[in-house]
Amino acid sequence: GQDPAPADAVRQRRAAFAADPSPAGLFAPPLLTGAALMQAGLKPGPSFGVLLERVRDAQREGQVSTPEAALELALELARAPD
Repeated sequence: GQDPAPADAVRQRRAAFAADPSPAGLFAPPLLTGAALMQAGLKPGPSFGVLLERVRDAQREGQVSTPEAALELALELARAPD
């Protein structure tokens, strides 16, 4: 069978949008950039895209709302074991 996780993620985003349909969170500029990750001492690589996307998801979901919080989350995710 297929992995249900992507479908679950879509359902969660649809539910979040239905609860608050304002497009502000969807179209707000990203709080974190690859340059900020490099300034924080992380080495560029394939994991950058993953980190940035996970932080962007957290931003869209309202879990982070400042560049500082976004960077803190990215650093936590980078330190977490796979």
